[in-house]
Amino acid sequence: MTAAIHLYRTLTQAASPFLGGVMKRRARAGKEDYGRINERLARNMPHARLATRRQRR
Repeated sequence: MTAAIHLYRTLTQAASPFLGGVMKRRARAGKEDYGRINERLARNMPHARLATRRQRR
């Protein structure tokens, strides 16, 4: 894994706890569809979890 990819993954994992609040703020401003926030954050999506498990093997 290159240093740039490692840095990107580290920063996105560190920022992930804050993304829910950012997305809700964007939804209130009319920039996001509130009903699709979980989709944008890859939550409650069984097919996404299955794909991730397959890639780890």
